[in-house]
Amino acid sequence: MDADGLLLLSDVDAVYRRWGTPRQEPILRLSVEEAREGLAAGLWPSGSMAPKVRACAEFVAGGGRFAAIGALENAVAIVKGSSGTWFGADTTGLPTRAA
Repeated sequence: MDADGLLLLSDVDAVYRRWGTPRQEPILRLSVEEAREGLAAGLWPSGSMAPKVRACAEFVAGGGRFAAIGALENAVAIVKGSSGTWFGADTTGLPTRAA
């Protein structure tokens, strides 16, 4: 596929750390390595977020410039880097978020 980016739209606004617990928090950026480590550790459900995380990591590892996961209604903000979870080969060059 000759594409710069991959956008996976969902009913969830980002990938979460500790999903479904009182301590859940959105993950704003993931490197390919961090995504692979999280998948190996079973951090995301196999029938839910894991396939999306895997697809994004594989896309970027295969030469894509970026991949992101977020909510359908936030698609424009995700592309601009102000919403969702962004994936890159490393954290360098991923969009930064305003505080």
